[in-house]
Amino acid sequence: MESHSASLKVYFIPSVFTSHLLNLFELCRCLASRSVHVIFFSTPSTTNLLHKSLLKAEAAGHRIHVHNLKFPSREVGLPEGVENVVGVDDLGTLAKVGEGMALLRHQMEQFMEQNPPDCIVADMFHPWTSDFANRLGIPRLIFDASCVFPACCEESMRRLPNFTHLVNCKSDPFILPGLPHPITLTFSRLPEYIQNTTPLTQFMESVKDSESKCYGRIINGFAELEEEYIEHYKKTTGKTVWHLGPTSLLNISSEDKAETNLKAAVSEDEILSWLNSKRPNSVLYLCFGSAAHFADEQLLELASALESSGHNFIWVVDKKQRTEHETEEDRQKWMPMGFEEKMKREGRGVVIRGWAPQALILGHVAVGGFMTHCGWNSTLEAISCGVPIITWPMHSEQFFNEQFILRVLGIGVEVGADNCGVLNVLTGVATKNLVKRQRIESAIRKLMGSGDEAVELRRRVRGLAEKAREAVAEGGSSQRNLTALIQNLQEMKSARTKA
Repeated sequence: MESHSASLKVYFIPSVFTSHLLNLFELCRCLASRSVHVIFFSTPSTTNLLHKSLLKAEAAGHRIHVHNLKFPSREVGLPEGVENVVGVDDLGTLAKVGEGMALLRHQMEQFMEQNPPDCIVADMFHPWTSDFANRLGIPRLIFDASCVFPACCEESMRRLPNFTHLVNCKSDPFILPGLPHPITLTFSRLPEYIQNTTPLTQFMESVKDSESKCYGRIINGFAELEEEYIEHYKKTTGKTVWHLGPTSLLNISSEDKAETNLKAAVSEDEILSWLNSKRPNSVLYLCFGSAAHFADEQLLELASALESSGHNFIWVVDKKQRTEHETEEDRQKWMPMGFEEKMKREGRGVVIRGWAPQALILGHVAVGGFMTHCGWNSTLEAISCGVPIITWPMHSEQFFNEQFILRVLGIGVEVGADNCGVLNVLTGVATKNLVKRQRIESAIRKLMGSGDEAVELRRRVRGLAEKAREAVAEGGSSQRNLTALIQNLQEMKSARTKA
């Protein structure tokens, strides 16, 4: 196998968004582990963000060549070193980063024309790569940092009769047609680019068009999780999907789980010490991703629910909005008076402002539940660790993911968020409707309690966690998919050589 794959050359083109970038890099490592010649396009500051991951890959013997592109800082009016969205805190700078990334297309095309790859793996935010790959006569694989279920839902949306009626009756439930399970949604829970015609709508149409021209998808996930939807996707689109993960299980030591390319707001030792003092399944972990922004009123409802629930918790809040140096007056707008001090004193809760070592926390035996925005990375990490989920989706495909968690997998409970927000990379997404503390507390008690429903949720998710571990083990489905993908690419290369 390795003697054949060693001659295979695959280029990876990431986006500037951190979760997409790190996720794609880990999938890049999968191919490099089979001696595929891998080139990862980057810029100097982004390469610095990947420094620890690159060291781990090198230590594992995975040869990954990072091709640094010269970011056009001067051309777009940015200071040197601002080359992705990390640390960007104003719309003007964000727009310039996007403009700079668009200008990098010429550099990438020029390099690939001079050094043709055998395959391009490109993030969904580079739809131009499908036409470019077809021009070179090579396959392009799409990566969108999610599972295949949301793509099936969006494909189903295109076959919905009487779509105009849904627009006029936004709260009326409807069933997505043709799916393996009865998935019920409302118009208000659909992604914003479907609800309204915006520039993002046009862009997502270009992404969909590029998908129709690509060779297939690679997914950070495992086939056993969504077997029916893999077949459904192939039947409705004619495209193949390769599940190659979960990549989080490829780093199995505590040190690897704690290691991150972004600085944690608290030390891993401090978190582990606190978790070690708790009973198994007694801690609720709450984190809503980097693009979540709750209004003060909503945070107050959440904090009050945590206090009255009586359960232990680790709560990650947005450091941009809630700093340690805020005044007591500002803090009381979103947190009950004395809440944080009381939770510390009683040993019941930890509030983390900023980045948290999520994989380390979810993997601890004391953690028995995860309240999340239903982003795919977080969802997959919870499943891989055998932790059931409280769903609180906010934007994009997250309401589709919620349905996958609740209706297909049966491993979670919902707080009842019912309006998809508009994603702003800088300010995040605030829920449109206030979720009251009684509803939040009810979901916490249901998931964290000892009733039959909670026991069944844990049983199901632990079964999936075992399948996830089997998938990445030698001979597992993800390893077989990786072998099949490499063989397919090699066969296509041989056919081109003979032509």
